Amino acid sequence: MKTLVVLLGILTLSACTWVNENTDGRDVNVSTSQRIGNCQKAGDINVSVASKIGFINRSSKKVQEELLVLARNEAIKLRADTIVAANQPLKGTQKYIAYDCVN
Repeated sequence: MKTLVVLLGILTLSACTWVNENTDGRDVNVSTSQRIGNCQKAGDINVSVASKIGFINRSSKKVQEELLVLARNEAIKLRADTIVAANQPLKGTQKYIAYDCVN
């Protein structure tokens, strides 16, 4: 019974969102490299979140959502308005490229 309670607790925690999107981060666009056009590169963004809690893998969808939120938040610090994923998420990490498309 005790083991069941611990497992249920871990599963519940794995569904929680640990990352908060800041207000400005919501305004950052997500694009593809084919649609960047004349945008100026503002920098690289490397983000990471926990992909496991204990021995339990977190939902890949949830991990991907949190990585995107973190990347948007970091783009603001670089004065960028658009981000492009440079690779696929791997073990809770991902690289994005930030661009300034408004100039």
